[in-house]
Amino acid sequence: MLRKKVDISALLLFSITCIVLGIFTMINGKLILRYNIYLIGSILAFIAIFDFYHLFFGKKEQKKLIEAIIKLVLDCAFTLVMFYKTNFILASITIFFGLYIFLHSLLHLFNFFLYYTNHIKGSLKLFFYFIITLILSLLLILHPTQNIVYAQVIIGLYLIFLGITKLNDFLVETIPTRISNKMKARIQIQLPILLAMFIPKRLLSLINEMVEIKKEDTNFRVVKNHHLPDIEVIIHLAKGGTAAFGHVEVCYQNKIYSFGNYDMHSRSFFNAIGDGVICIADRDRYIDYVLEQKHRYLVVFGIQLTNQEKKIIEKRIHDLTEHNTIDYYPDLALADKGLLPPGDYHDMSSEIYKLANGKFKKIISGKNKKFFVLKTNCVMVANSIFNGIGKNIIALNGIISPGSYYEYLNNAFLNKNSNVITRIVYTKETKDKSL
Repeated sequence: MLRKKVDISALLLFSITCIVLGIFTMINGKLILRYNIYLIGSILAFIAIFDFYHLFFGKKEQKKLIEAIIKLVLDCAFTLVMFYKTNFILASITIFFGLYIFLHSLLHLFNFFLYYTNHIKGSLKLFFYFIITLILSLLLILHPTQNIVYAQVIIGLYLIFLGITKLNDFLVETIPTRISNKMKARIQIQLPILLAMFIPKRLLSLINEMVEIKKEDTNFRVVKNHHLPDIEVIIHLAKGGTAAFGHVEVCYQNKIYSFGNYDMHSRSFFNAIGDGVICIADRDRYIDYVLEQKHRYLVVFGIQLTNQEKKIIEKRIHDLTEHNTIDYYPDLALADKGLLPPGDYHDMSSEIYKLANGKFKKIISGKNKKFFVLKTNCVMVANSIFNGIGKNIIALNGIISPGSYYEYLNNAFLNKNSNVITRIVYTKETKDKSL
C-alpha cells in the first residue's frame, strides 16, 4: 500500500483479467462461480488429505492433536459442502449480494428523509434510487437461483469498467509522455465500498509497524521530481472516533479546507449527522495539532497544477467558502467575543480556532447543508474542488469514502506520468523527517 512505483506488467495482467472475467461473468457468471466453488473445494480436499497424513504420521501433543482433529473435520465438511451443495452456495452468494444492495436501498431511503426534512434539492432522485435498489435486492433475496443473472450483469459491468480504467493507466505509463498527456484518465472506477472503507484501518496498521520497527523509512517521504506541489490532499488515519475510517482534506496556498460536522451542538445519531461546516486553518499549525493532540497519522499527496488549473481551483474554493455560507463561531470564539462565559473549551472546533487560527463557514443551502457520514461526508471538499479540473471518481454506490480517495491518489502517485508528485506520511514520531 506504500509502494514507490507500479508494476507495469501486473497492471496489464490485472486489466486484461478484469475485462475477460467481466465479459464471461455477464455471459455465464453462474458457470464461472460453479467452477470457482469446485476449485475451492478441490483445494480444501488437498488440505484435508495433508491434515490427515500429519494427524496419523506426525507427532503431536494432546492439545494440538485435538486441534488437528477439529481442523480435519471442518476441512472435510467444507469440501463436501462445496461439491454436493453447490446450488446452495450459489443461492447464498446471490442472497448476500441482494442483502448488500438492500443495505444501499435503506441508505438511499435515509438520505431521502434527510434531504426532504431539510428541504434539500434532490430528494425525489434519492427516493427513485431507493425504489430501484429495493426491487433489485428483493428479486435477488427472494428468488436467488432464478435471478442470479441480475447479479452477473452488475458484477460483469463493474469488472469490465475497472479493467478499462487500469488498461488506460497501463497505456499512460508505457507510451510517450507527449501522447499520454492527452489520454490521462479523468474518471476512475472506485473499489466496492466494503473494501474501500477498510483501507484506512489497514494503512494505519502498516504505518504503526513501520514506526515501531523502523523499517522502510524512505517510504515516509517519497517524491517523483524536484517540483513543489501546488495543492495537497490529506488523508487522516486514526484508531478510533470519527476518523477511524479516514478523513479527507485539501490544502491550497498553506490553508487547510475541511468539511465536517464541526458544530457540536447540531450533532445527532452518534455524531453521524450534523450541520455541514467548512473549516479553514493554517496548514503547519493544523498538522501539529492533529499529530500532537489528536494522535493521528496523515498521508499527504502533493499534486502539480497548470496555471489554468490553479485559476479553476481558486474559483472553486471561493465559491465553496463564500456562496451559500455564513460565518460560524465555535464556543471559544464566542467566549472571546463575550457571548459565552470565559473558560476552557475543548471541543475540536474551539481547539482548531485556538491552535491553528481556525475559521469556519456553515453551509445554509444545497446538498451539503447537512453532513452525513455515509453520503455528504468529508470527501465533499475534495470533490467540489477537483471536479473542476476533471478529477472524478465514479461513485457506483452513491458513496465515495476516504479509502476510495486514498486508493485513487496512491495509484496515481505510483504512475510515473501522473501529476501526483509527492506522498508524505506524517506521524508524531517522524514529523521532523517529513516536514
